[in-house]
Amino acid sequence: MDSGLRKWFSAHREEPRFGESLRVLLGYAFIDVFRRSFPQNPPFSPEKALSQALLLPRELLPEGFADWVGEPEAFAEKILEFCENSRNFNLKPLSEEDFLLDLRGVPCPKNAVRSLLVLAGLSENAELSIYLDGGAPIENVPQALIGRGHQVVFREKKGDYWYLKIRKGQNPL
Repeated sequence: MDSGLRKWFSAHREEPRFGESLRVLLGYAFIDVFRRSFPQNPPFSPEKALSQALLLPRELLPEGFADWVGEPEAFAEKILEFCENSRNFNLKPLSEEDFLLDLRGVPCPKNAVRSLLVLAGLSENAELSIYLDGGAPIENVPQALIGRGHQVVFREKKGDYWYLKIRKGQNPL
């Protein structure tokens, strides 16, 4: 028997904003995950939940999670499966170091898109730490963030990658 989610999925798959609806659905599933894992301080919006989830280490998330958020239509079945089974997904206790956006190995423009998605869920003037590869990523991502009204407050080369600290703009474009 089809679940309610599967019925919704089948009925709305061809709608123009289906991808955005999938992203919101995934955000609500992560609100539930955060409420169960961290009941003292869960996020209350799908956007904030996805932002916080994207900051988690990759090994804590379902395989390919960041791609799901960036291209929800391409991963619709995986998103639906996760949402149907999200009650079985739990996060381990996290330390402050766990909240870092590691974009090493993520190609342009996906790295800029992921950065913007995370920043969208953060409070005004919040700071985000990002790891980026050299070459095109370190040239393009800071420009994309500055172009959206955010500020690069720190930039340092660390071996074969770059460490950035970004401050969310007051009125990002």
